[in-house]
Amino acid sequence: MTQRDIELDTRELLTLSLKMLNNVFFAVSRDDAKRLYQTIAGGEQAPFMTFETHSGATFACRLALDSSDYDGRLNFSAFRGALAAHLNQVSKALKNEEPLNLFSNDEGNETIFHHPGIIQAEGRTNMLVSGLEQQDAETLCIRLLFLDPEKLAEAAASRL
Repeated sequence: MTQRDIELDTRELLTLSLKMLNNVFFAVSRDDAKRLYQTIAGGEQAPFMTFETHSGATFACRLALDSSDYDGRLNFSAFRGALAAHLNQVSKALKNEEPLNLFSNDEGNETIFHHPGIIQAEGRTNMLVSGLEQQDAETLCIRLLFLDPEKLAEAAASRL
């Protein structure tokens, strides 16, 4: 990351994010989870967690949702299903020490963890991934991002 290097291993950060996402969407009441979903679905970033690196630096982490590529009408149940599938894929990759399938932008301040949670809803396929964006020297954002599977397939085919 360009603005300030994070001395936390990527796997550690992904593991921490996985646990926190589980805590805020599955280990709490449905009403509490739905309130958080409504906040991020409304375009706001929600306070998510803080963590300290091995060197003692503290980062605030926010949570956001980008559903602009979701095909259909996104509701809480569909979101939660996609998130559960995504968290399951990430958990398997971490447990089996598989590659993290990281994609970064040219500036180096955004990374996508491409372990998609794929769901079928209303005859449509949607996939959810998560990403990490360094917003400033002390703030990170975990972004839950729906990707269009067809656009992704077209982009991959054009690179062959």
